[in-house]
Amino acid sequence: MNISISVANLIAELPRRLHEVVDRQSAIAPKQPAIIDDVTALSFEELRQTTIYAAARLGELGVRAGDRVMVVSENCTAAAVVLLAISRLDAWAIPTRMWNVLRRFERCWVPTSHCWLMQRN
Repeated sequence: MNISISVANLIAELPRRLHEVVDRQSAIAPKQPAIIDDVTALSFEELRQTTIYAAARLGELGVRAGDRVMVVSENCTAAAVVLLAISRLDAWAIPTRMWNVLRRFERCWVPTSHCWLMQRN
């Protein structure tokens, strides 16, 4: 059996940004579970709406297309939401583990419930 695969067609079908995967799935099965952790469970539609809200908040904080945003977090729903929100803004996420960075920049970080935010001077 000879299967011909067109790399150009495969690439053309890929989403341009990560959040588009969530948007597509939300249109197909909005109530299907999308992400679950110890604290939170979100359907695809809830995840889509939450990332839209988070993207708006990040935009209010000055994040724009092309920006690079370091996301310092443990693996949790909040981190996934922030990564998808950054994608919605056409910015670039730089995910890293919390304790790797905190040791180097102890005086710059403000704790939140699951993540730490870097203070702007």
